[in-house]
Amino acid sequence: KYKQVEEFLRLVDATVDGARQGGHMPVGTKERPTRLVDLGCGNAYLTFGAYALLKARRGQPLEVVGVDVKRQARETNGRVASALGWERDCVFVEGTIAGAELTFPTPRSHRGESSDPEVDIVLALHACDTATDEALVRAVRWNAPLTLVAPCCHHDLQVRLKDTRGTNGAHAPLLRHGILRERLGDLITDSFRAHVLRLLGHRVDVVEWIGGEHTPRNTMIRAVRTNSKAAPELWTEYDEMVATWGVTPWLAEALQPELAAAREEAMNDPVPLAADSEVVEKDSTD
Repeated sequence: KYKQVEEFLRLVDATVDGARQGGHMPVGTKERPTRLVDLGCGNAYLTFGAYALLKARRGQPLEVVGVDVKRQARETNGRVASALGWERDCVFVEGTIAGAELTFPTPRSHRGESSDPEVDIVLALHACDTATDEALVRAVRWNAPLTLVAPCCHHDLQVRLKDTRGTNGAHAPLLRHGILRERLGDLITDSFRAHVLRLLGHRVDVVEWIGGEHTPRNTMIRAVRTNSKAAPELWTEYDEMVATWGVTPWLAEALQPELAAAREEAMNDPVPLAADSEVVEKDSTD
C-alpha cells in the first residue's frame, strides 16, 4: 500500500504542476486554499500523503476532506490528523461517495468569485465498481479542474455485457467465458469513462500508475478540465461504442443531462476534429 500511495502521489504532483502551468487550475492562496477531496478514503493513507506533499512539503495552501462510509474511518482519521497537528486543514466526514456533505475549513463565500470550482482536486483510489463512477460524477458537477481515479472492480458493465452476448455477433466468444468477459469489461468500462470525460470538456489520459506486482488494479484515469468542446466526430465514436457493445455505461446514465447539453452545444457550434486530435496525441505521450 505504501508503494501504491507513493506512486499515486508522484502523478498527483506532476499533474498539479501541469494543470497550473496550462492555466487550468490556480495556485492556492491563504484566502483561497486549494480544495482536495479523497473519495472512499479508507485509512486515509492517500489523503494524508497528498496533504504532506502539497502543503507540508511544498508549502501550498491546501484543505483536504476525506470521505468514507465507515464511522470508524472518520473517527480514526480524525485522531491521526489531530496527533499530526493537521486537524484544521484535514477534515473527515462519514458518508457515501455520491451523497456525502463536504465542509471545508475556509467557507466558500470567502474564497473568491462564485464561479470558482467547488473542489479543485478529486482523488479516488480503488473505489469499487460504480463507486468510481460516482466519484467522477461528483468531480464533473464540482467543475473540478483535476481528477485522478484508479478504478477497482467493474461488475456493473460486466453484467450488462453478459445480458447482451446473444446480440453481439462476432463478439459473442469474448463474452461467453467469465474470465474473458471480466477482463474485457475492465477495458470497455474505463474506455467509456475516459471518453465521457473528454466529451464533457476534459483532457484525459489513461496510464499504468504502478507495476502489476503491487496491484492488478493499476490503471489510472487522469483528467484535466479544459472546458474544450469535443468535435462531432468524438460524439460519433461514443455512439458507435454504445451500438457495438449494446450497453450504455453507468457513468453516461448518471451524467445524461450534462452529456445532452454538451452534445447540443457541440452540434450547434462544432469544432474541427484536428483541434481535438492534438489533445489526443498529447494525452498519449504524457
